[in-house]
Amino acid sequence: MISCYPIHPEIFDRLYNDWSTLERFQRTRGVLRLMAAVIHELWMGGDASPMIMASSLPLDVPNVSYELTRHLNSDNWTTIIDNEVDGKNSIPFQLEKKNMRYGNGLIARRVARTIFLGSAPTSRSQSTKGLETPRIRLGAIQPAENIAEFNDALTALHSSLAYLYSNPSAERFWYDTRPTLRKTVEERATQIPTSDVDYEIENRLRKWKKTEPFSGIHICPSTSLDILDEQTVRLVVLSPEYTFKTNNGCKALDAAEDILNNRGSSPRTYRNTLMFIAPDQSLLSGLRDGVKTYLAWKSVKEDSIDLNLDASQNRETDNNLQRSNQTVDARMREAYCWLLVPYIDRDVDLRTVIWDSFRISGGTEDVIKKAAVQVIQREAVIDKWAPALLQLELDNLLWKNQNYISIKKLWDYLCTYCYLPRIKKYEVLEDAILRGVNSSEFFAYAADVSGERFVDLKYNQQLHYIDKSGYLVKTDAARKQIFDEQAQEERERIAVPPATDQLTPSITPIVVDQTSGDDTASKQGGAVITPNPAPVNLQHEFFMSAPIDNTRIIRDVQKYVEEVISHLMDVNGCNVEITLEVKAASASGFTQPTIRAVSENCRTLKIDNFSFDS
Repeated sequence: MISCYPIHPEIFDRLYNDWSTLERFQRTRGVLRLMAAVIHELWMGGDASPMIMASSLPLDVPNVSYELTRHLNSDNWTTIIDNEVDGKNSIPFQLEKKNMRYGNGLIARRVARTIFLGSAPTSRSQSTKGLETPRIRLGAIQPAENIAEFNDALTALHSSLAYLYSNPSAERFWYDTRPTLRKTVEERATQIPTSDVDYEIENRLRKWKKTEPFSGIHICPSTSLDILDEQTVRLVVLSPEYTFKTNNGCKALDAAEDILNNRGSSPRTYRNTLMFIAPDQSLLSGLRDGVKTYLAWKSVKEDSIDLNLDASQNRETDNNLQRSNQTVDARMREAYCWLLVPYIDRDVDLRTVIWDSFRISGGTEDVIKKAAVQVIQREAVIDKWAPALLQLELDNLLWKNQNYISIKKLWDYLCTYCYLPRIKKYEVLEDAILRGVNSSEFFAYAADVSGERFVDLKYNQQLHYIDKSGYLVKTDAARKQIFDEQAQEERERIAVPPATDQLTPSITPIVVDQTSGDDTASKQGGAVITPNPAPVNLQHEFFMSAPIDNTRIIRDVQKYVEEVISHLMDVNGCNVEITLEVKAASASGFTQPTIRAVSENCRTLKIDNFSFDS
């Protein structure tokens, strides 16, 4: 410990003669009084430190604080000491109470004292300010103490104190009478109203662009009237006030249901085209805090002249403004993480809308793109439809009691009812129809329906275009009409036209023109000779014998049945008998096992006429 004794008169005279002014003597006397107060306070407090260092000075003692601050130009230092350097009401003392690592050795206060004593008189005109980090350690750390604890305390103080500055690289620290920009930003952030914050969020949301499979996006609609009622898949991004939570009764679902069911005061028609994105309730507060910080830094940038910021502070403002802007973008991607998709389970209740909620957060990708990937992967939106799936929907519900359906009505159904698949756009349905008509398994296409007849019927044909006003036809109805028309054409083709030399006279009644009085019968001898065709010789039997490829037996038999036998069976009263004739010849002869197996199988199948010849 350094001791303080009374100064000998001779020593005092010698010092006085060497000093040129009384002011220097007074300062020396003040230093002596300061050290006496420090030593007394440390002695009374039982301080057992091996050395008196800068960090040992108890700045919360009035005598010590007075001797240090009375030579400074500003009166604000006393307040700064009480709040940010030393004392039971100071932030370093509160940090020591929260973290025992700092409290055991007064580490936070010792670091703050060292920085204050080394940097308080710093003026704004100085190009290099504050104490370097190694000097702070040198002034605060006693032998055998852990250096890492002091480094951690310095970091904690830098993030907590309003009047503690640092250079951009955080290598030098100093106290100043003006609050730091961070403190200014914090004060301004608390004064920003929530309406301004939500307005900034909505402006950023409006920069999001649509992507496939969405034909359009609606950002923060004020009412349901803002959402178009069209036959295209659309995505609605809800305002920040409509948050989503997994429990029932959240604001997002209420707003989504209102938009889904209504467009203004009218009911919405095409409900099966809408999906929604909503912010998470637990993450929205963090987003709003980030926006407040960004707006505060933006206001500091705009008021840089009024705040009299120097070059270093302007650089700090630009860096923090850019950093806070990136933080807001990242938090927006995290907060708007719920994709809400409505559907109806037709096996349960056709009137109750069920909401599927998918979480789409994560990564740096745009929220709209992530939502697009999700809806395609989960088949919430179909961008390519198989004809078999289209036929399944038709058979299950849409044309149960009829043989055809209008394509326009089918598309209206798909866009209206939430228990049907949600199709990306009409071209997807058109592609499924074109591929289905090009097959004999799914359905046919007709340009129009006239009574019970389908006009311009296309079945199992390749088409390149279909009209939206056309019709889809069931395969059974299409085949029946095609077979009927072919049978009619066949009958007309095989009919023999009447010959002129076979005409025989027939007597028909005479028609007398009563108005003219002209008796036609008198001129023709009482009878009119009209041609009467002779009976036509019709064929009554048909026989066919055709070879069958033994490697394609089923294919050939089916072809003959569809192209020939089916026409014969459509003739009324026609008795069709089909027999199978097999001829086999082997140059080397049939073995006994083969003869025995074939003969036994023929008897089992009840084939009467079979034999093997030599």
